Amino acid sequence: STLPRSRRQVAAARGRQEMSSGSGPRARGTDGSDHKFRQRVESHYTIMSDSRQRLALVSKCHACHLAGTVILALPTVASMALDVRMAVDVAACLAAGLATAYAHAAGKSSGVSQAQRYSQLACVVAAVCLMASGYSAIASSTADQRSSLRLGLLAVHAFGVIVCGLGYRAATRLKTAFESAKGGPRGGARK
Repeated sequence: STLPRSRRQVAAARGRQEMSSGSGPRARGTDGSDHKFRQRVESHYTIMSDSRQRLALVSKCHACHLAGTVILALPTVASMALDVRMAVDVAACLAAGLATAYAHAAGKSSGVSQAQRYSQLACVVAAVCLMASGYSAIASSTADQRSSLRLGLLAVHAFGVIVCGLGYRAATRLKTAFESAKGGPRGGARK
């Protein structure tokens, strides 16, 4: 009684080498050790993919920053007391909303302009968050009944500054990768 043999055993019996995947014969003239010289993905495409993934995460973090700002600033805005506190809270909400939209657009785009716009906006948003967190720190030091909300806003805006820094880094890496793919910063031909 003969046992059924595998395809590999049948190929070996016939004197042919077979691919390790088992899907067919191996190309003549190679033993598989030339894997280092086969085609690879160019580094700027890998950087583009990583940067886009990071910008998608940054966009979600900006949305969390926006939600936290809205929730913690709601009592100030609901009181309709037109003061510096309300202006700072509204500015921080607008900045976080813009950052969310621009980070999302930069992550989905296939050009330099969106990444460049987001990287510029990230600097502005970081400045607004620093201003808002500074004001929150000053306002929480007073004997205000809302000082715990101000401390919460301080933490939320500090998170926003960190997110802006990470987003700025991802956007500039994406911009550099786009320029590298085009052959340089001006889009010239490759050398």
